[in-house]
Amino acid sequence: MHRNRFAPLGVAALLLYGAAARGQSELELFEADARLKQETTVASVRPATLRDSPGILTLLSREEILASGARDLLDVLQLVPGFAPAVDVEGAVDVGFRGVWGHEGKILLLLDGQEMNETLYSTLQLGHELPVDQIQSIEIIRGAGSARYGGNAELAVINVQTRTAQDLKGVSASVVYGQMAHGYGHRGISLAAGTSFDEGVSASVSGYFGQGNRSDGIYRDLLGNQASMTGGNSRLQPGYLNFAAEYKGLRLRAIYHRLELNTVDGYGDASPPARLEFISFFGELAYDWKLSDSLRITPELHYKRQLPWRDADKSSSLYYDKTAERYTGRVTAAWDATQDVNVAAGVDAYVDRARLNDSELVGSQTLFGTSTRVSYENVAAFSELGWRTPVANLLAGARFEHHSLVGDSFVPRLALTKVFDPVHFKLLYSRAFRAPGIENISLGGGNLTPERTTIVEAEAGMRVAEGVFATVNAYDLTLRDPIVYTVDPATNQEAYLNAGRTGSRGAEAELRLDGARGSLVIGYALYTTAGKNQVDLYRGPDPSRVLGLPSHKISARATLQIHPRLSLNGALAWFSRRDAALSVDADGNPVIGSLQAAALVDLLVRARDVGVKGLELSAGVHNLLDSDFRYAQPYNAGHAPLPGPGREFMVRLAYDLAVP
Repeated sequence: MHRNRFAPLGVAALLLYGAAARGQSELELFEADARLKQETTVASVRPATLRDSPGILTLLSREEILASGARDLLDVLQLVPGFAPAVDVEGAVDVGFRGVWGHEGKILLLLDGQEMNETLYSTLQLGHELPVDQIQSIEIIRGAGSARYGGNAELAVINVQTRTAQDLKGVSASVVYGQMAHGYGHRGISLAAGTSFDEGVSASVSGYFGQGNRSDGIYRDLLGNQASMTGGNSRLQPGYLNFAAEYKGLRLRAIYHRLELNTVDGYGDASPPARLEFISFFGELAYDWKLSDSLRITPELHYKRQLPWRDADKSSSLYYDKTAERYTGRVTAAWDATQDVNVAAGVDAYVDRARLNDSELVGSQTLFGTSTRVSYENVAAFSELGWRTPVANLLAGARFEHHSLVGDSFVPRLALTKVFDPVHFKLLYSRAFRAPGIENISLGGGNLTPERTTIVEAEAGMRVAEGVFATVNAYDLTLRDPIVYTVDPATNQEAYLNAGRTGSRGAEAELRLDGARGSLVIGYALYTTAGKNQVDLYRGPDPSRVLGLPSHKISARATLQIHPRLSLNGALAWFSRRDAALSVDADGNPVIGSLQAAALVDLLVRARDVGVKGLELSAGVHNLLDSDFRYAQPYNAGHAPLPGPGREFMVRLAYDLAVP
């Protein structure tokens, strides 16, 4: 039977449009200006509104995240223009951005100010990594952030803020359970408590323990071998503890995060289940020293200890056991010279250390060159000048960074923004870089240099009517000397090297409608790599797109407020077709084919103050259409697409108890 490939998208659009249309029927609009006037410091030291901020931004509140039905950060990013999920190796899923694979050090993830990227390869592992119940807000820079944040912020910055003592004001607890056709999907328990005392003292603690399965499907490698992902073979088991305290500007934070991951895909071949661990500990001590109303100095100390990609089974071909540490000191000064002029500057220094926890070189365990230990130093200076004029708001900034082995990086930025209500404009120029991680340097033979990126962006937005806001932005991204992972097929030897040039150009658009009875947010993103990509490892049959990542994406989320305590919510993420390795030829070389366009549709019903104040019950279904969505590998290294989650029915029970 012929199946219309656009049918899932049509069903989803009708569901979302119906909810929004009914939500707007009485035209009882929210005060949309409240959101537009919300200030953030994610893109500049001085607070700025969404329209004034010198970056292409997405800001998501706790209410928006919960209403979307998102289970974790990966679900959230699938609803943000530009981001698309893909697989690396060993079951690790991350995101590409604007047609560039962002897995190794190109996208910075901050959790309460702590850099979550692991220090050995600078990667991220998404899916079940953090429950949305712990999140208060997410701020995303959809563009370069290196001038402010350094060498892991080349393409984008994701700043996750968890609930503070002031947000909690008591105790919060939640339980979630999800069931797929052949096993559970997500299940977990989240607890948090926080309070403020007299004389500026506050404290909070939160924790989470959960289990999940990446998929209940079958993984088939390029040779046709297969392995079931059910029965715990794709299990994700996160654990998390976050403590924070503050006293009159003095801040203390400690975070423990652990993600256990079962995998059957290895480096691409279907294999018996292996267990990986990603273990992290973060510590921070900082002081906001306010010398006057216009001058503030903030010294910070950070400590990060991680055991990423850890497989403790010496009989496994994936055996790997190393520890990495980073010690960071930072001082930032911010001065409001006048009402319209502000200056910020600072210095940042860190030491990276790594060691083998076992010197037996079996499985994937390797030396750092010829040694069991390695250490590098990094020193940086950064500055930022903001000037508000009647014509436009100007921001100029720069960062200079010196790495003890790979040398110097200098990245300037320049932004012009202006709001002429009801419209606003932004013109942004940024240089960015990606500093090689410890293992990149080791496997690169000491010959790597940082990636160099240039991004030009422009945005225009308009408040069309009360409660109706639209934005469109265009960009041109060029990445020189990208750090590329390769494997010698004859010796199976891994290596990293700088290779040519890649990049993309494209556009993104978003329409937002807010009303007293509902809301609707629709996003669209496209990119092309034609004339940009020169890296063979990323190249597919169509020069306009790279392997593994869709060139078009539509996202939407809608809320219909049926009753003050009851809402119906929908979310959609549609990805155009993606190129991926699907088989091998007679010589064993990967044969590139296409994964058809796929739509992920979620529906959720939320009921609040059920019986008692603060008790919330929600139930819904993820991947309503049971789409065969698979994570493709965005480079040609012999990994077949990894099955994603099937249809999952979920229920969530949460309770917030305010303590006087």
